[in-house]
Amino acid sequence: MRRKRFLIPPFLAFVLMASAALVRADNIPIDPLMDVSDPFCEVECPNPVGPGETFQFTVGADGGGIFTFTNQSGGTWNSLLFVFPASGLRLEDINCISSGTPSDPAPFASPCTKSFQNENTMITLFYNACPDGCIFNGIPNNHTLTINLNDVLPGGVRAPGGSWPVGLTMTGTGFSSVPEPGTLTLLAVGLVALLAKRRFPGWRDSRS
Repeated sequence: MRRKRFLIPPFLAFVLMASAALVRADNIPIDPLMDVSDPFCEVECPNPVGPGETFQFTVGADGGGIFTFTNQSGGTWNSLLFVFPASGLRLEDINCISSGTPSDPAPFASPCTKSFQNENTMITLFYNACPDGCIFNGIPNNHTLTINLNDVLPGGVRAPGGSWPVGLTMTGTGFSSVPEPGTLTLLAVGLVALLAKRRFPGWRDSRS
């Protein structure tokens, strides 16, 4: 007796695969997440950042990553500014928070302030420790800033990767004071210009 063979039509196979993908998507967040925290550093503090210096990090092949930098500016970072290419991202899709633990409280208010710059080609994320009289601690001198770009799964478990564009490079700057809105815009424009010069070494201001 010959066995009957059942073949799944190509269209039906595609539908089944798509349905499985939708199930996975329902359980995994797809919005990019940045989580900033402040564990104290005692010895061998990673990636020291001195007075007036910026710091950079690049999204890994898994769309996320965890990056650490040590504030060695001599003062507390009461605000942070991150600048990066828009890369097709929408502001409403970006989640930027600051978390903590009982021993290491959240250093900044959540969520951060998001905006477009340079004709919507760049995005800035601004973290503020003083929205209501500096009720947050910021990043004190010799404390380590931890930036987590990995997704959070249901139940609060961290995923091994994130939802950011792979290879996206972000530049950050810490400030001891909280800039006024107008000053913040100027700072963002300055960082955008700095990024342009680093990315295109031959770039010059058209007015020169």
